[in-house]
Amino acid sequence: MNVSRVLIVDDNLNNRQILDYALKNWNIETTLCEDGLEAIRLVKISKPFDVIIIDYKMPLINGLDTIRILRSDASFAKEKQPVIIMSSSDNDTLIADEMKHNGLLHRINKPVKLKDLYNYLLNLSKTGELPPQPKRTPHKAAIEKLSNEELSHFTRNKLIDKPVVLIAEDVQMNMILMRTLIKNYLPDAVVYEAYNGMEAVSSALQHNPDLIFMDVQMPVMDGLLATRQIRKSEIASGGRSTIIALTAGATSEDKQRCDDAGMDHYLTKPINQRELQKALSKYLHKGEDARDQTAETPTSQPKATIPEIRNPEKHFNRAEMLKRVDNDQDIMTDLFNSLEAEMEESIAELESDMVNSRMDNVKKIAHKIKGVALNMSFDNLTLLAKQLESAAAANDPLSALILSKVKDEWDIIKTLIYPDNQ
Repeated sequence: MNVSRVLIVDDNLNNRQILDYALKNWNIETTLCEDGLEAIRLVKISKPFDVIIIDYKMPLINGLDTIRILRSDASFAKEKQPVIIMSSSDNDTLIADEMKHNGLLHRINKPVKLKDLYNYLLNLSKTGELPPQPKRTPHKAAIEKLSNEELSHFTRNKLIDKPVVLIAEDVQMNMILMRTLIKNYLPDAVVYEAYNGMEAVSSALQHNPDLIFMDVQMPVMDGLLATRQIRKSEIASGGRSTIIALTAGATSEDKQRCDDAGMDHYLTKPINQRELQKALSKYLHKGEDARDQTAETPTSQPKATIPEIRNPEKHFNRAEMLKRVDNDQDIMTDLFNSLEAEMEESIAELESDMVNSRMDNVKKIAHKIKGVALNMSFDNLTLLAKQLESAAAANDPLSALILSKVKDEWDIIKTLIYPDNQ
């Protein structure tokens, strides 16, 4: 790859962190800033950047104006500086017109797909030319893997045209997986993303989604409180979105908390495709007021069994994970690229919180790791994270020992999923 230094400009902290994690996983040095004025200053005082990745919609000055200001500066190497501008609008004429007049300006759709960004950077030549943005076609494998009877039933159901779906999930890897599964069944769905409960409330008020998938445990504001806030706002607006909880817990107490918050349904992690398909078919059925239907308890999903200790599948059940993403190796690679930095950060936070006896934080991070491990088919890590969560809740002195085992297990997993890094 000809790219070693990238400037990331985005006013959204979550977006900056996600891109930062991904690029660092690709051994690319990053510099981050949150607005166009700071970007202009950094470009003038820093070593040259191979690429500038900039958001279009930002306060003060937008991304396009930022690039125009830079290119009006005689000291800026405008003939050699490729720029990728991120935009959520497919028909933005301003960007399209600017691209016609400048071959070094390229556009990528938001939400940014890590695979697409990687391909852009990989194909970046020394002259700064980038390939056209690939057209993504919806994956068909999930529907094809259903039985003919199930597929016939699903396609016969008249679903809402272009349903609006909001996914609230703080773990990027889980977000990618949920978005992919939803697009498998609903290629025409308009999907919005929120990375904490506060963003979920804001997005729900703005977009009035037909369906919300709400992770229960998130930073800033958890999914239960976010649901209560959304339900309060709906009293004034008169509308009502269906809210489906995403939770790693499957006890009757977990379900009751979801019900009490105003959720309509819940799905346990790892997400079972048939249960997801049933929920989509039920709550997005055209001509029926599915939002007012009483929530159904999905059939409980079988717990993963841990193989014999000498079997590497106890650390990473690759066959199960491939099945979960419909045997799409590219999606699994995207998930791996999003995972490493996030796990390393979580483990570093666990160590710091453990040393400083912040056991409530240890419990929350252990719960987060448990959800990741479930989704990625890390059976042994799932068990250890669950043990750490329980030990931290009880302020058990064995927590430190369990954390040590978590770290060792993560090292084993890395040898299995990142063999080229060993």
